[in-house]
Amino acid sequence: MAFLVPCAHDGERNVCDFKELPLDQLHAAFHRPNTTIYRWTQGVVWFLILISIGILTLEVVADAPFARRPEVLLADRVILWIFVGEMGLRVLSFRPPDLNFYQGNSLWRIRINLTGRVGYLFQPLTIVDLLAILALDPTLRGLRALRLLRLLRILPFFRYSSPFLGIARVLQENALLYLATLGALLSLATIGGLSLYHVESQANPLVTNAWDGIWWALVTLTTVGYGDITPATTLGRIIGGFLMVGGMFMIAVFAGTVSSTLLNIVLSIREDQFRMSGFTDHIVVCGYRSGSDLMLTALLDEVDTNATDLLVFAPGDRPPELPVAYHFVSGDPTREAELAKARLAFARAVVIVADRTCSPQQADASTILSLFTIKSYMEKNPLSKERQEPIHLVAEVLDPENVSHATAAGAEEVIETHRLGFAMMAHAVTVPGSGEVLGRVAGVGQHSLYIGKSPLPLPSSFGEIAREMKQRHGVTVLGLHDHVADEAVLNPKDDLQVEERFGIVYLARSAVIEEF
Repeated sequence: MAFLVPCAHDGERNVCDFKELPLDQLHAAFHRPNTTIYRWTQGVVWFLILISIGILTLEVVADAPFARRPEVLLADRVILWIFVGEMGLRVLSFRPPDLNFYQGNSLWRIRINLTGRVGYLFQPLTIVDLLAILALDPTLRGLRALRLLRLLRILPFFRYSSPFLGIARVLQENALLYLATLGALLSLATIGGLSLYHVESQANPLVTNAWDGIWWALVTLTTVGYGDITPATTLGRIIGGFLMVGGMFMIAVFAGTVSSTLLNIVLSIREDQFRMSGFTDHIVVCGYRSGSDLMLTALLDEVDTNATDLLVFAPGDRPPELPVAYHFVSGDPTREAELAKARLAFARAVVIVADRTCSPQQADASTILSLFTIKSYMEKNPLSKERQEPIHLVAEVLDPENVSHATAAGAEEVIETHRLGFAMMAHAVTVPGSGEVLGRVAGVGQHSLYIGKSPLPLPSSFGEIAREMKQRHGVTVLGLHDHVADEAVLNPKDDLQVEERFGIVYLARSAVIEEF
């Protein structure tokens, strides 16, 4: 964990300086896009990529003598070795999410570190970078062009709809399906190739070993037909005929699988892939309906999607308007048997959105049933006892009468969207301008409400804490939140003694003190 020093207030921005351990700095340089050191590291990487691509362009396109000078070739090779070092540091500094989510002994941590880093190496975008490193072999120097994909996929204009992110996500979510179909194709090629070898190894001089047979089978299955190896016996031709017919079906299946997943991901395989994946500390949105896109957009603004995965778990197919940053798994949150699809035991929080296609009472009944189902599932799951923090449940209700029912069902926070909206409208009528102020407080990118731990040793008076927050961070303290009674104390007296159970409620552009 990083060591933090107090934040200084600089005009409209809060500037925090971090004193970190070397490994923390290394992790920030390669895996935390919101840090300065990461941006500097990526700037250096971009610069080196452009130089490497420029040398390759001069060599291949312009055929310039300059690109073949010994010092230029040496510089090119040094750049490639820097990329090798960069990849090694990226893998070394990668932190498997499980380490921050579960407690375990030293042997467990070693195993998670090893398996997590191996899994990171086999992520689609990391594989592209690994292939680019193969350019160290002079015969594979053209692979340096793959570095352009890294440059393009991290440019700012691909904020929400990056095509590279979409392709990588399809590959990641459908890896099990691709492995199954490719495995069947390779199995057919192996069986056909070995059969030809055993039949013709003594009668055909073109088939001298098993690899010759497998090569012929692959050429036949893919309908390339080089003609370098042909069956010489009747039985060999029969094997070839069966392989051709079977290959037509197998290639059609494989090609259809790839094309269908790129256009419309196969839900059942994707669900299994997510359940079998290593996603941890993600946020699950249950009960999404068309029209809730504003909530999803707001959640994207609140959450750093580079560090936290977002999943929509709802019946039906993936909505076309769903942002690409969201995973989607089809399922019913009111059915306990289906909650494992969303890896709920590994989730940080669950947001249950009300169904606006039915009456408020029916929608709230479904929300409360989902809460009871999730609570029951978590109580039965043995992994719940290993969690450092319990799962955080946030539920939306439409009828104020059902707030207490949702709380009893297990919701830590219940949002009454109808009552809040109408109350703001009514208050704006009597107090002009209040609606716009409250809207700015609720919006992202404006001054918002935060709850954190006191910056002073407790017990301290509320007035002392408010003055300290104003002087150190330039923010306004509005009150306290009693986490034992789950009640807010707004605008208390300055002499009120703040105890450990109280969180500090303040208004700021971003969090400036440790979260409660």
